[in-house]
Amino acid sequence: MKIIKIKEETFGIKHARDFYNSLKDELIDNDEVVLDFAGVKRIDLSIAQIIIAAGRSARKNKKTIKLKSVSENLKYQMIIGGLKL
Repeated sequence: MKIIKIKEETFGIKHARDFYNSLKDELIDNDEVVLDFAGVKRIDLSIAQIIIAAGRSARKNKKTIKLKSVSENLKYQMIIGGLKL
């Protein structure tokens, strides 16, 4: 299991490429990846889309992505972005 701790309060498009590459690499090397959102107050649609696509890919490859420390506000933003929590 690998934990990816997201350190930015606002996690958006300027982080998308690095987040995508990091998540992709960790899913290659690990069966389970935990995304730790402690301290994150806002994500944008680009991040939600990456999480959705990574989740589909993980399920297809019998791997797991878990979300940790997701605030109520952040859950709402993720649901609006299309994530099913």
